[in-house]
Amino acid sequence: MKVEFLGTGGYHPDAHRHTTCVLLPDRGLCFDAGSAFFRAPDRLAEHGVTELDLVLTHAHLDHIVGLTFPLAHIERGTLTAVRIHGRRKKLDAVREHLFAQEVFPVLPRVFEWLPLPDAESGSLSIAGGTLHFQEQTHPGGSLGLRFEDDDARFAFCTDTAPLDATAEFARDADLLAHECNFPDGFEELAARTGHSTLSPALDLARRSRAKRTLLVHVSPDANDPADPVGLAQAINPPPRAAVAIDGLRVDL
Repeated sequence: MKVEFLGTGGYHPDAHRHTTCVLLPDRGLCFDAGSAFFRAPDRLAEHGVTELDLVLTHAHLDHIVGLTFPLAHIERGTLTAVRIHGRRKKLDAVREHLFAQEVFPVLPRVFEWLPLPDAESGSLSIAGGTLHFQEQTHPGGSLGLRFEDDDARFAFCTDTAPLDATAEFARDADLLAHECNFPDGFEELAARTGHSTLSPALDLARRSRAKRTLLVHVSPDANDPADPVGLAQAINPPPRAAVAIDGLRVDL
C-alpha cells in the first residue's frame, strides 16, 4: 500500500504546506480535497490510474476547495471518473455552494456523488480493500477513516478532538495519521474548534499500538514550520512519530 501526503496543513495553505489531501495513488483512492488536490491527477497518471474514489472526512472549505481544480484533466480525458463519497448533507452542501453558478459555474461532468450510510460507523468495499469510517468530534461533524487490505492498515483521523474511541479504531495500524493542529498550551482553543493538541494526540497513538504515527493538519500559524507542534520536546512519544510534510511518501 502506497500512501502519499500531498497536503499536510490545516485552515489555509502557506509557504510550507497545502491543506489536507492524502492519496493512495496505485489504488486510485484519495482522502479529502484540500488545496493540495491539484497534485493528485499527475500522481495518478504516473501510476496509469484514470479513475478516482475520493472520500471526504467533512466539508469545511480547507478540505474541499480542491474539487474545483481537476477540470482540465477531466476535459483532456486523463481523469475519466471521480466518485465522491461522504455524508449526504456534506455532499449536498458542496454541490449547492462550492459549485453554485456564482462561485464556480462548471460542475465537472465525471463527478458522481455517493452518500455514505447515516450510521455512526460503517464500512464499504472500495479500491481493492475495505474502508471503515467512524464519526468524530468536530463542529459540523467529521469522519475518521481506516483503509485496509490483506497487507496493511492505514488510519486517517483529522479534524477531531482527541477521542478514546480513536485508539480502538486505529488499533494496530501500520500507519496512523492523526491531526495535531496545535502544540500543548492551546487546549481551550483546541476544544472550542474541535481540534487536538500534541500530548493527547500522542497518547492515543501509543494506546492504539500503531506501528508509525504521522501528525497532520498542523496550523499555518506555527512559529517553526519544521516542528510546528513541539514534537522534539515530547516525552515518551509513540514509535516512529513525526510531523508529516507535503510530498511525503510511505510504503506500507
